[in-house]
Parts: sequence; C-alpha cells; structure tokens
Amino acid sequence: MHPAPSVILFTVLSGMGFGLLAFLGLGAAQPLGLAAFLLWGLGYALAVKNLSVINVEYYTGVDQRLEMPIMLPPTPAAVDLSGLRVLIADDVADTGRTLEAVRAFCADHV
Repeated sequence: MHPAPSVILFTVLSGMGFGLLAFLGLGAAQPLGLAAFLLWGLGYALAVKNLSVINVEYYTGVDQRLEMPIMLPPTPAAVDLSGLRVLIADDVADTGRTLEAVRAFCADHV
C-alpha cells in the first residue's frame, strides 16, 4: 500500500508540530518574547490548526456492528467546511461505511 503524498505530508507536518509543542512544553528550549510566540504559533499551525474530528460509531464489539454508522456529537459545523479541501481519514476501514457517512456529511459543503 502506498499512501498519497498529501497523507504523508500531513502526517509529517503535524508530527513536527506536536514535537515542537512538546519540545517547548518540556522546557528543552526557553525562548522569550516574540520568538516564544512565533515558535508556539508555528507548532500550533503545524499540529492542529484547521483540524476537525468527527466521531463515528459503527462497531459495538468484536465482529458486531450497528445497522448503520452514527455520528456522535460534537460534530463540526458544516459551514466551517465551505470551500475547503478536506482529507478524510479512518483508523480502520473495513466496510467503508464510516467513510461514506463522513463523506456524505461533507459533500454538500466542500
């Protein structure tokens, strides 16, 4: 399996952002003033800016699932997705029904 370059780039950059935030939070570097603000901003932007999570429940146990996937609150406001390019990722894509549910949610707005 070969992931798309956008997935690789997103993973690398968000990992760098979280690493930078952890590095700053642990006090490994102690920048002051504007440098501290800029480094924190860079870490935040790389790690979590414009990141939304949708929790979809489908599996209830081993080899047991609901009839249809359901989105659990809180869900992002669909208006926040207007005109954006969206990357949808799933931790386990077995039947694809959770991906279908999220894609359908985003389809009218993206």
